Amino acid sequence: MEIGTDIVGDDRVIPDLFHKEVLGKNGRPRVRILILLGGAQAGLVSAERVHACAVHGIPADHFDVKFAISVGTYIALAYDALQTALLRPMFLNFVTGGWWGMDPIQNLVDDIKQRLDQDTFYRCASEMFFGVSDSSGKFSWLGAKDSPNLFDLLYAASAFPPFSTGRTVDGIVAWDGALSHPCPVRVALQKVIRKWEPGTEFDLLLVANRPRPHRLPPYDPIMYLSMIQGILRWFVPPPLRIGAMEIDRKIADTIPLFWKERKFFRLTAWFASEDEYISPLDWNPWVLERKADIVQRSTHTVLKRYRPEPWV
Repeated sequence: MEIGTDIVGDDRVIPDLFHKEVLGKNGRPRVRILILLGGAQAGLVSAERVHACAVHGIPADHFDVKFAISVGTYIALAYDALQTALLRPMFLNFVTGGWWGMDPIQNLVDDIKQRLDQDTFYRCASEMFFGVSDSSGKFSWLGAKDSPNLFDLLYAASAFPPFSTGRTVDGIVAWDGALSHPCPVRVALQKVIRKWEPGTEFDLLLVANRPRPHRLPPYDPIMYLSMIQGILRWFVPPPLRIGAMEIDRKIADTIPLFWKERKFFRLTAWFASEDEYISPLDWNPWVLERKADIVQRSTHTVLKRYRPEPWV
Protein backbone atom coordinates (compact mmCIF):
# COMPACT_ATOMS: atom_id res chain seq x y z
CA MET A 1 0.00 0.00 0.00
CA GLU A 2 1.32 3.44 -0.94
CA ILE A 3 1.71 6.00 1.81
CA GLY A 4 -1.55 7.80 2.51
CA THR A 5 -3.62 5.83 0.01
CA ASP A 6 -5.92 3.74 2.20
CA ILE A 7 -9.04 4.95 0.44
CA VAL A 8 -12.07 2.69 0.64
CA GLY A 9 -15.19 2.80 -1.51
CA ASP A 10 -16.09 4.82 -4.60
CA ASP A 11 -13.07 7.04 -5.15
CA ARG A 12 -14.79 8.93 -7.99
CA VAL A 13 -15.97 11.21 -5.20
CA ILE A 14 -12.49 12.74 -4.80
CA PRO A 15 -11.87 14.10 -8.34
CA ASP A 16 -15.41 15.48 -8.44
CA LEU A 17 -14.72 17.51 -5.30
CA PHE A 18 -12.40 19.74 -7.30
CA HIS A 19 -15.48 21.05 -9.13
CA LYS A 20 -17.81 23.59 -7.56
CA GLU A 21 -20.81 21.57 -8.68
CA VAL A 22 -21.32 18.07 -10.09
CA LEU A 23 -24.57 16.91 -11.64
CA GLY A 24 -26.04 13.53 -10.82
CA LYS A 25 -27.78 11.14 -13.17
CA ASN A 26 -31.02 13.01 -12.58
CA GLY A 27 -29.51 16.26 -13.85
CA ARG A 28 -29.55 17.87 -10.40
CA PRO A 29 -26.44 18.79 -8.39
CA ARG A 30 -25.12 16.05 -6.15
CA VAL A 31 -25.09 16.89 -2.43
CA ARG A 32 -21.54 16.55 -1.08
CA ILE A 33 -21.00 15.51 2.56
CA LEU A 34 -17.86 15.59 4.71
CA ILE A 35 -17.62 13.63 7.98
CA LEU A 36 -14.77 14.30 10.42
CA LEU A 37 -14.18 11.94 13.35
CA GLY A 38 -12.50 12.40 16.72
CA GLY A 39 -9.25 11.02 18.05
CA ALA A 40 -7.58 13.50 20.43
CA GLN A 41 -4.05 14.23 19.17
CA ALA A 42 -4.63 11.83 16.25
CA GLY A 43 -6.98 14.52 14.95
CA LEU A 44 -3.81 16.04 13.54
CA VAL A 45 -4.20 13.52 10.68
CA SER A 46 -7.56 14.99 9.65
CA ALA A 47 -6.29 18.52 10.26
CA GLU A 48 -3.44 18.06 7.79
CA ARG A 49 -5.69 16.21 5.35
CA VAL A 50 -8.26 19.01 5.32
CA HIS A 51 -5.59 21.71 5.16
CA ALA A 52 -4.11 20.02 2.08
CA CYS A 53 -7.58 19.90 0.49
CA ALA A 54 -8.03 23.63 1.15
CA VAL A 55 -4.62 24.45 -0.34
CA HIS A 56 -4.78 22.16 -3.35
CA GLY A 57 -8.19 22.97 -4.79
CA ILE A 58 -11.02 21.61 -2.63
CA PRO A 59 -12.37 24.62 -0.71
CA ALA A 60 -14.85 24.25 2.13
CA ASP A 61 -17.83 25.40 0.09
CA HIS A 62 -17.46 22.46 -2.30
CA PHE A 63 -19.14 20.46 0.48
CA ASP A 64 -22.83 21.15 1.04
CA VAL A 65 -22.85 19.82 4.58
CA LYS A 66 -20.26 18.83 7.18
CA PHE A 67 -20.71 16.53 10.17
CA ALA A 68 -18.06 16.52 12.89
CA ILE A 69 -17.49 14.99 16.31
CA SER A 70 -14.89 15.64 18.99
CA VAL A 71 -11.71 17.28 17.61
CA GLY A 72 -13.27 17.07 14.15
CA THR A 73 -15.40 20.07 15.18
CA TYR A 74 -12.32 22.31 15.42
CA ILE A 75 -11.18 21.17 11.99
CA ALA A 76 -14.59 21.80 10.40
CA LEU A 77 -14.68 25.25 11.98
CA ALA A 78 -11.25 26.17 10.60
CA TYR A 79 -12.10 24.79 7.14
CA ASP A 80 -15.14 27.05 6.71
CA ALA A 81 -13.26 30.05 8.15
CA LEU A 82 -10.33 29.55 5.70
CA GLN A 83 -8.00 29.12 8.68
CA THR A 84 -6.78 25.54 8.33
CA ALA A 85 -3.16 26.73 8.50
CA LEU A 86 -3.76 27.37 12.22
CA LEU A 87 -4.69 23.77 12.99
CA ARG A 88 -1.22 22.25 13.29
CA PRO A 89 0.00 24.94 15.74
CA MET A 90 -3.23 24.46 17.71
CA PHE A 91 -2.70 20.71 18.11
CA LEU A 92 0.98 21.08 18.99
CA ASN A 93 0.26 23.82 21.50
CA PHE A 94 -2.41 21.69 23.16
CA VAL A 95 -0.21 18.62 23.62
CA THR A 96 2.61 20.73 25.05
CA GLY A 97 0.28 22.24 27.64
CA GLY A 98 -0.28 25.60 26.00
CA TRP A 99 -3.89 25.81 27.20
CA TRP A 100 -3.71 23.52 30.21
CA GLY A 101 -5.05 24.48 33.60
CA MET A 102 -8.23 23.78 35.49
CA ASP A 103 -10.16 23.48 32.21
CA PRO A 104 -7.89 23.15 29.15
CA ILE A 105 -10.82 22.67 26.78
CA GLN A 106 -12.32 25.99 27.86
CA ASN A 107 -8.94 27.66 27.46
CA LEU A 108 -8.68 26.22 23.94
CA VAL A 109 -12.22 27.34 23.03
CA ASP A 110 -11.51 30.84 24.37
CA ASP A 111 -8.41 31.04 22.18
CA ILE A 112 -10.37 29.89 19.12
CA LYS A 113 -13.08 32.47 19.88
CA GLN A 114 -10.47 35.22 19.68
CA ARG A 115 -8.83 33.92 16.50
CA LEU A 116 -11.81 32.66 14.47
CA ASP A 117 -12.74 34.73 11.43
CA GLN A 118 -16.45 34.54 12.16
CA ASP A 119 -17.50 36.60 9.13
CA THR A 120 -15.80 34.15 6.77
CA PHE A 121 -17.09 31.16 8.74
CA TYR A 122 -20.72 32.24 8.48
CA ARG A 123 -20.38 33.32 4.83
CA CYS A 124 -19.42 29.79 3.80
CA ALA A 125 -22.60 28.27 2.38
CA SER A 126 -21.85 24.79 3.74
CA GLU A 127 -24.12 23.61 6.56
CA MET A 128 -22.42 22.21 9.65
CA PHE A 129 -23.51 19.85 12.42
CA PHE A 130 -21.64 18.89 15.59
CA GLY A 131 -22.31 15.57 17.32
CA VAL A 132 -22.97 15.54 21.09
CA SER A 133 -23.91 12.91 23.67
CA ASP A 134 -26.19 13.25 26.68
CA SER A 135 -25.70 11.38 29.96
CA SER A 136 -28.04 8.56 28.85
CA GLY A 137 -25.84 7.81 25.84
CA LYS A 138 -28.18 9.41 23.27
CA PHE A 139 -26.37 10.92 20.27
CA SER A 140 -27.61 14.10 18.55
CA TRP A 141 -26.53 16.33 15.67
CA LEU A 142 -26.80 20.05 16.53
CA GLY A 143 -26.48 22.80 13.93
CA ALA A 144 -23.35 24.90 14.41
CA LYS A 145 -24.22 27.89 12.23
CA ASP A 146 -27.69 28.38 13.68
CA SER A 147 -26.59 27.76 17.27
CA PRO A 148 -27.34 30.66 19.66
CA ASN A 149 -23.92 30.07 21.21
CA LEU A 150 -21.46 28.48 18.82
CA PHE A 151 -18.66 28.34 21.36
CA ASP A 152 -20.72 26.60 24.05
CA LEU A 153 -21.61 24.01 21.41
CA LEU A 154 -17.97 23.71 20.36
CA TYR A 155 -17.00 23.12 23.99
CA ALA A 156 -19.75 20.53 24.55
CA ALA A 157 -18.89 18.67 21.34
CA SER A 158 -15.35 18.07 22.62
CA ALA A 159 -16.08 17.84 26.36
CA PHE A 160 -14.11 14.76 27.39
CA PRO A 161 -13.06 13.59 30.87
CA PRO A 162 -11.03 14.18 32.91
CA PHE A 163 -10.72 17.66 31.40
CA SER A 164 -14.45 18.46 31.44
CA THR A 165 -17.80 17.49 32.95
CA GLY A 166 -19.84 18.63 29.95
CA ARG A 167 -21.71 21.80 29.03
CA THR A 168 -25.43 22.61 28.93
CA VAL A 169 -26.58 23.07 25.33
CA ASP A 170 -30.21 23.11 24.17
CA GLY A 171 -31.33 22.29 27.70
CA ILE A 172 -29.21 19.15 28.15
CA VAL A 173 -25.79 18.51 29.64
CA ALA A 174 -23.86 17.58 26.52
CA TRP A 175 -20.57 15.72 26.11
CA ASP A 176 -18.25 14.77 23.28
CA GLY A 177 -20.31 12.96 20.63
CA ALA A 178 -17.62 10.28 20.31
CA LEU A 179 -18.51 9.05 23.81
CA SER A 180 -21.78 7.60 22.50
CA HIS A 181 -21.06 7.19 18.78
CA PRO A 182 -17.41 7.30 17.64
CA CYS A 183 -18.27 6.65 13.97
CA PRO A 184 -21.74 8.14 13.28
CA VAL A 185 -21.85 7.68 9.50
CA ARG A 186 -25.26 6.01 9.46
CA VAL A 187 -26.72 8.72 11.72
CA ALA A 188 -25.43 11.40 9.34
CA LEU A 189 -26.89 9.59 6.32
CA GLN A 190 -30.27 9.33 8.04
CA LYS A 191 -30.25 13.08 8.63
CA VAL A 192 -29.44 14.04 5.04
CA ILE A 193 -32.00 11.59 3.64
CA ARG A 194 -34.69 13.29 5.73
CA LYS A 195 -33.48 16.78 4.81
CA TRP A 196 -33.28 16.51 1.00
CA GLU A 197 -36.06 15.53 -1.34
CA PRO A 198 -36.40 11.96 -2.64
CA GLY A 199 -34.21 11.18 -5.63
CA THR A 200 -31.36 13.44 -4.49
CA GLU A 201 -27.92 11.94 -5.13
CA PHE A 202 -25.18 12.20 -2.53
CA ASP A 203 -21.38 11.99 -2.37
CA LEU A 204 -19.87 11.33 1.05
CA LEU A 205 -16.25 11.57 2.17
CA LEU A 206 -15.32 10.22 5.60
CA VAL A 207 -11.92 11.36 6.91
CA ALA A 208 -10.69 9.06 9.69
CA ASN A 209 -7.72 9.64 11.98
CA ARG A 210 -6.82 6.01 12.59
CA PRO A 211 -5.94 3.15 10.24
CA ARG A 212 -8.60 0.56 9.60
CA PRO A 213 -8.84 -1.75 12.64
CA HIS A 214 -7.10 -4.71 11.00
CA ARG A 215 -4.12 -2.47 10.16
CA LEU A 216 -3.57 -1.16 13.67
CA PRO A 217 -0.49 -2.34 15.58
CA PRO A 218 -1.43 -5.31 17.80
CA TYR A 219 -0.68 -3.33 20.95
CA ASP A 220 -3.01 -0.44 20.06
CA PRO A 221 -6.38 -1.92 21.16
CA ILE A 222 -4.92 -3.00 24.50
CA MET A 223 -3.27 0.36 25.09
CA TYR A 224 -6.31 2.34 23.96
CA LEU A 225 -8.85 0.39 26.00
CA SER A 226 -6.69 0.46 29.12
CA MET A 227 -6.33 4.22 28.86
CA ILE A 228 -10.01 4.86 28.11
CA GLN A 229 -11.24 2.53 30.85
CA GLY A 230 -8.91 4.13 33.35
CA ILE A 231 -10.31 7.57 32.57
CA LEU A 232 -13.98 6.86 31.99
CA ARG A 233 -14.73 4.61 34.94
CA TRP A 234 -14.30 7.57 37.28
CA PHE A 235 -15.65 10.49 35.28
CA VAL A 236 -18.61 9.63 33.01
CA PRO A 237 -22.01 7.92 33.37
CA PRO A 238 -21.94 4.19 32.49
CA PRO A 239 -23.91 4.54 29.21
CA LEU A 240 -21.14 6.69 27.79
CA ARG A 241 -18.35 4.27 28.63
CA ILE A 242 -19.54 1.61 26.21
CA GLY A 243 -19.63 3.80 23.10
CA ALA A 244 -16.24 5.36 23.79
CA MET A 245 -14.58 1.96 24.06
CA GLU A 246 -16.08 0.69 20.79
CA ILE A 247 -14.45 3.02 18.29
CA ASP A 248 -12.67 0.29 16.32
CA ARG A 249 -15.69 -2.03 16.32
CA LYS A 250 -17.93 0.83 15.16
CA ILE A 251 -15.51 1.65 12.35
CA ALA A 252 -15.21 -2.01 11.35
CA ASP A 253 -19.01 -2.29 11.27
CA THR A 254 -19.24 0.85 9.10
CA ILE A 255 -16.67 -0.12 6.46
CA PRO A 256 -19.03 -2.52 4.58
CA LEU A 257 -21.23 0.50 3.79
CA PHE A 258 -18.45 1.81 1.58
CA TRP A 259 -17.94 -1.36 -0.44
CA LYS A 260 -21.50 -1.63 -1.76
CA GLU A 261 -22.55 0.30 -4.86
CA ARG A 262 -25.74 2.28 -4.23
CA LYS A 263 -28.26 4.00 -6.45
CA PHE A 264 -28.23 7.43 -4.80
CA PHE A 265 -24.98 7.40 -2.81
CA ARG A 266 -21.28 7.33 -3.61
CA LEU A 267 -19.37 6.71 -0.39
CA THR A 268 -15.62 7.11 0.17
CA ALA A 269 -13.58 6.70 3.36
CA TRP A 270 -10.01 7.97 3.69
CA PHE A 271 -8.19 6.21 6.52
CA ALA A 272 -4.78 6.92 7.98
CA SER A 273 -2.05 4.67 6.61
CA GLU A 274 0.35 2.79 8.88
CA ASP A 275 2.93 5.51 8.24
CA GLU A 276 0.50 8.19 9.39
CA TYR A 277 -0.65 6.32 12.49
CA ILE A 278 -0.54 8.32 15.74
CA SER A 279 -0.58 6.25 18.92
CA PRO A 280 -2.96 7.19 21.78
CA LEU A 281 0.20 7.81 23.82
CA ASP A 282 1.98 9.97 21.23
CA TRP A 283 2.13 13.32 23.02
CA ASN A 284 5.66 14.15 21.91
CA PRO A 285 5.46 17.32 19.77
CA TRP A 286 8.45 16.26 17.64
CA VAL A 287 6.77 12.94 16.83
CA LEU A 288 3.51 14.70 16.00
CA GLU A 289 5.29 17.27 13.82
CA ARG A 290 6.95 14.46 11.86
CA LYS A 291 3.62 12.64 11.44
CA ALA A 292 1.97 15.87 10.30
CA ASP A 293 4.64 16.29 7.62
CA ILE A 294 4.02 12.72 6.43
CA VAL A 295 0.26 13.32 6.20
CA GLN A 296 0.77 16.60 4.39
CA ARG A 297 3.06 15.04 1.76
CA SER A 298 0.94 11.95 1.24
CA THR A 299 -2.29 13.94 0.94
CA HIS A 300 -0.70 16.27 -1.60
CA THR A 301 0.42 13.24 -3.63
CA VAL A 302 -3.04 11.67 -3.54
CA LEU A 303 -4.83 14.89 -4.46
CA LYS A 304 -2.42 15.54 -7.32
CA ARG A 305 -3.15 12.07 -8.66
CA TYR A 306 -6.92 12.51 -8.46
CA ARG A 307 -7.14 16.12 -9.60
CA PRO A 308 -8.71 16.38 -13.06
CA GLU A 309 -6.99 18.49 -15.69
CA PRO A 310 -8.19 21.06 -16.41
CA TRP A 311 -10.32 21.60 -13.32
CA VAL A 312 -12.58 24.49 -12.32
